[in-house]
Parts: sequence; structure tokens; C-alpha cells
Amino acid sequence: MRVVLWRNGLMQDLGPVSFLDLVPRGQCVCLSETGLVAWATPPPGRNRAMLWDGSQAIDLGTLGGDGASPNAVNSRGQVVGTSNTPTGSAHAFVWENGVMRDLGAFSSFGSSAADINEQGVITGTTWRDDPRTFHAFIWNGQMTDLGALPGDGASGGGALNERGQVVGISYMTYFADPKHAFIWDHSGMQALNPPNLTTDNERVVGLNNRGQVIGLNIQGGALFRRHLWVWEDGVLQELPTFDGDPNIVSIHGVAAINDRGDIVGWSTAPGRKVHAVLWRQGSDSH
Repeated sequence: MRVVLWRNGLMQDLGPVSFLDLVPRGQCVCLSETGLVAWATPPPGRNRAMLWDGSQAIDLGTLGGDGASPNAVNSRGQVVGTSNTPTGSAHAFVWENGVMRDLGAFSSFGSSAADINEQGVITGTTWRDDPRTFHAFIWNGQMTDLGALPGDGASGGGALNERGQVVGISYMTYFADPKHAFIWDHSGMQALNPPNLTTDNERVVGLNNRGQVIGLNIQGGALFRRHLWVWEDGVLQELPTFDGDPNIVSIHGVAAINDRGDIVGWSTAPGRKVHAVLWRQGSDSH
């Protein structure tokens, strides 16, 4: 597979990309507001983090190990992700102007950076002294441990906005259910607590600069029902989906939310067809 950039009606091939079952191994093909693109190259060998700067593809290097993968890029050309180190552990990094900086970790088990905003503030996950315990962090010159929700033992930072709000998942135990969606700001970590959704398997997908958060809950059983939602100021609204075949697994998801509150995603329609969906202030279209 190849990374491509569409601009002004033209498609430009930027290079090969690492994919596995249509899911990027490097977590993303990342695009900034200014058209910068970051991605991971495929095997043979370890993944390499790449950046398209508008004229050429740049290999971002590593933290001394043999591979790296990007997770986000901002308009300033700062790229964040995860790189192997000479000791074999993986550490979160930020790359800027030809230099890859190690953000460190709270233990020898490593860390990973998930997102960066336009101010250069970063969120991600760092392991603690116990390899089964990890916490979300925010980095703004130094790494700050965000902890976990009360009663939970682990957490991971997934995304942040220009207000410095962080969203992610808090786990009772190591990557196991129940999973609880959270939002963090300088007043602390708050559970989103979808009260009308009968599952504790909560996933956060993203947020906008208004503090609106989108995500989904996965209900167990043979068909794994998915409930999509948007949260704002303590109020959660479930998003409508198409009525697909009740006897098969219905594929519903949310992908992104803009600052107007428009949400894009997908939903299984009758006839077992998956349609692209736009949710806009109580209406949906496809």
C-alpha cells in the first residue's frame, strides 16, 4: 500500500506505508492542518517513521533502536510517536527540525506518545514500576502522571485539544474490562459515565476544541452491539445508527468530530451494507 495526498484535485504518491489488515501498524497516517503527513514504512525490517514536509519524505530516525512509528503531527512539523531505544524498550518521542527527543518514562518498561496539539503539548501512556500498571501522561516540557479513575489501576491517554484537555481510557486492571472513558483537565480526571449504555467496555475516539468527546460502548454477547455517543459538559447523547440485520454483527463507529460538532463515522444499513455517516445537530445523512 502507498500513502497518497490529495490536493487541488491531484493525487500525489508519497511512498509505501505499513498496514496490517487495513489497520496501520504505526497507528496512523497522520495529517496536519498545513498538509504535513506522517506515517510508518513497511517491512522488511522494523517500521521507520516518515514525514512529508511538502517537498520530500524525511526519515525521522530513532532513539537509538531499530524502529519508530508516528502517531500524530501538528502544523509546526512536530511529530510524536514511539521509538525503540538501545536497551530494547520503547519510549515516547517528539521530533522537530531534524532532532528526535526522548520524552522519557516513569520506569524501564517504556512509554508511548499518542497526540500533540498546536502548542506542542503531548499526551500518551507511560508504564510504572509494575509492567501491568501504566498511566496517561501530559507533557509540556516535562512528563506529568495523570493517574487513573478511582478504583482503577491503569489508564492511557489517547487525544488532546488546544485547551489541554486529555481524553483516554481508564482500566480496572491491565487492558481488561471494565474500561472507563475519561476526560482530564487541570481540575483532575473525570469519568464520562455513559449511564444509559449497558456495558462497561467504553472507548474514546476523539475530542474537539469545545471539549465535546466522541466514543463508543461495546456490548458483549455473540453480536457485540456498539453504541455510539457524544459527550459535552457532563451530558451524554447516544447517536442514532441505521437498522442493520439484527442477526449479524452490525458495524458502527465514529471517526472524528470538528469544532462545529459535526461527527463522521459509519453504520451498517439494511442489506448488510456499511455506509459513511455524518451526524449534524440531531440529523444524520449518508
